[in-house]
Parts: sequence; C-alpha cells; structure tokens
Amino acid sequence: MVNDIVETKKDEEKQKIDLSSLSGSERAAILLLSLSEDDAASILRHLEPKQVQKVGAAMATVSDLNQIKVSAIHRAFIEDIQKYTRIGMGSKDFMRNALIAALGED
Repeated sequence: MVNDIVETKKDEEKQKIDLSSLSGSERAAILLLSLSEDDAASILRHLEPKQVQKVGAAMATVSDLNQIKVSAIHRAFIEDIQKYTRIGMGSKDFMRNALIAALGED
C-alpha cells in the first residue's frame, strides 16, 4: 500500500504531508521529473505503452509542487520500496543510498 501521509523534515522541523490527492501516475511523474532525462528514459523503457501514456500525461500536467511535497514523494517511495523488498540483508541500505544518490537527500 502506498503511503498517503509522509513525515518530512525541513529545517529541523517535522511536517506531515498528505499525498492522498495524488494518483499513482502523478507520483510516478514527479519521481521521474526528479531524475535526469537519461534515467527517466531508462525507467520509461520498461513500462507498457499505456503506462507510459498515463505517466507522460501526468508529467505534462503536474503542478502545484514545492520542494517539501517532492521530498515527501521521494520519502514515500523509499519507504514503500523498503517495505516490499525481498532481497537479502543490506538491500535497504543499498536502495536508500542509491535513491539518495539519484534523487538527492531531500
């Protein structure tokens, strides 16, 4: 299940961000827009044409974003990946570090 309420930390102050108004396509769009063009293209290549169409449409129309909301989406994505991974020990650290390297600390 996708996290709808995510805690973010901005200037040492925790804030709860409600992401329930965003669809999965919108969340994916925001994540992809956070990446380089090459990295986003690499991910899009693995999607079905209908998925690419939905995410592409969301990428074109996504609005009302600020750094706190983007950070909350990144954090929710990392938390979901950590929750559902079945890979062996150390995978959480690997994923977190790889995603932070790709997306940034926030």
